[in-house]
Amino acid sequence: MARRSFVCGAALVVALLATGATAQPISQSNHAVAGMRSFKGDKDTLINRIKIVEALTGGRVLEIRYTDKGGMPGYHVVVAKGGGVVFLQSAAEGRDVVEITGSDKPDWMLHWGAQAQLAAAQAAKTPLTDAISTAENAGYPAPAVAAGIATSANNLESDVGAYNILILQDGGFHRVVIDAATGQIIGNPRALTPWPGE
Repeated sequence: MARRSFVCGAALVVALLATGATAQPISQSNHAVAGMRSFKGDKDTLINRIKIVEALTGGRVLEIRYTDKGGMPGYHVVVAKGGGVVFLQSAAEGRDVVEITGSDKPDWMLHWGAQAQLAAAQAAKTPLTDAISTAENAGYPAPAVAAGIATSANNLESDVGAYNILILQDGGFHRVVIDAATGQIIGNPRALTPWPGE
């Protein structure tokens, strides 16, 4: 099953790449990104936060989103460690990282129970930090506020070998999709599930 999902995902990435290498960022709804609007950082902020979390946990960041829940700015982070995932909250400043358990998890973290997505994210050849850097320097340049693995709009359990990067620019949000194997921008991400979801 995981192999079939990967093959289907690979075919979708090839089709998406065939549409062109020029980024066509998609504006995102205010509902899905409301907690990210207060982000105060530059083009390297998300990358630096990933490096801090990975150094503290010894794991690999698979998805990260800025949040300002309850006026407490920080990041919700999914980290691969020990053959599974852990859900963390990282402070916006400093090195505080705590595990998120139970009902404190945002709804979007629940999809990380799918082993196919975990395996595909761990197999990505392009590091998430490199994908973020590419997206931040494409088109506008502007800082990223969220990044994670992409899924097919036709099969939410299928990894397509791509990263979603959410860019904050001039008060608006734009999604840039990066091929996880080549590190190149996917020209038309519309075949992928809208992102970020809640």
